[in-house]
Amino acid sequence: MLDLTPVLEASANFNFRFQKSMSKLLRTVMEGHDANGFSLERWRLSVKTVVIPKGLDITDEHLLYIAKRTPNLEDLVLEGTYKITEKGFADAICNWKKVQHIVLPLQMQESCFVQIIQAISENCSELETLYVINPLEMMRFITADIAETLCRMKTLVTLVFEGACLYREAINMIFDECLKLETIHIRDCCLMADGLELAGFMTANIRLGEMEIGSGRLWRIEGSETRGKPDQVSYVQKKFMQWRNESPGLYFDIELNDENALLDDDDFIVL
Repeated sequence: MLDLTPVLEASANFNFRFQKSMSKLLRTVMEGHDANGFSLERWRLSVKTVVIPKGLDITDEHLLYIAKRTPNLEDLVLEGTYKITEKGFADAICNWKKVQHIVLPLQMQESCFVQIIQAISENCSELETLYVINPLEMMRFITADIAETLCRMKTLVTLVFEGACLYREAINMIFDECLKLETIHIRDCCLMADGLELAGFMTANIRLGEMEIGSGRLWRIEGSETRGKPDQVSYVQKKFMQWRNESPGLYFDIELNDENALLDDDDFIVL
């Protein structure tokens, strides 16, 4: 694992000239030698996880440098994205063909976000889990265009939206076309009606089932004994279904975010 969290802690306590010091640090880690004088090349080729914490806003140059030297990466946690451009991300991600899990808090403009999702779709053919996490000060709109790109990620099993504005057309497309997708985690998201009209807020986990010919995709809301009483789960399913069906005058605020204690299989419902 390559975890740069200690670098963030050091930069807060010392006079850390970021650009020059970070480049030097990465060269030492990636191309240096261990205490016995052996090259670190074998180690860096074995790196499966890279963690870049929030607040450590690395540049395109740093990200590409890491990517070129960790071709066997499987897990990417990229929280420090403030200075990374869409081109820089695209140049880096093409080196990570084996990545399976990406955590991507996005602190960038909408156009950059779209291009980054496209770059992931084009290069990450083994991707199973994608976290799309948005800072509170920047709402991210998940539209049909973005959903279309997500649907091209044929190996995607788990999708997480946090702090996003979800449009029903996008969610319906994901339900119908992401056939390998098993779970959608919705955390502190806005469910949008037409245009910028807000239909409600939602925190819940949705488990997807098989596609039924002539009737649509099976799905269920996950509940638990503490946060998902049967009547609450029924309410969430009803409101979520109404939203997907474009019911007029709908407004609600629902929260079921315990990931344990799934409903029984016969609780699947068809939209």
